[in-house]
Amino acid sequence: MTERIFKTVKILRPEVLKCVKYNVPGKHGATDLIDDLFLMSFNLTDEELNFICANASVEEYDLLVEAVSGAEDSLQLFTNIKKALEVRNKYMKIYK
Repeated sequence: MTERIFKTVKILRPEVLKCVKYNVPGKHGATDLIDDLFLMSFNLTDEELNFICANASVEEYDLLVEAVSGAEDSLQLFTNIKKALEVRNKYMKIYK
């Protein structure tokens, strides 16, 4: 499921790689893995993800979750990813 998402993302920015904890000893809790999934899927830093979560509506947040959850139908998966990236880009413009 998550492999499909990772294949759609460009190369991660160096500042994002510093935030990812999957390869840090002692940082393999469930919440760390979920954070890493969002960080890597949307090429975000911790601060950027926190900003989006604090400012996005429930509907927008649901779009992000649906994109990383995957969908059985490839057209639906593409649609979910596209909508989620629109949400991501909207808040990244505001964040900068």
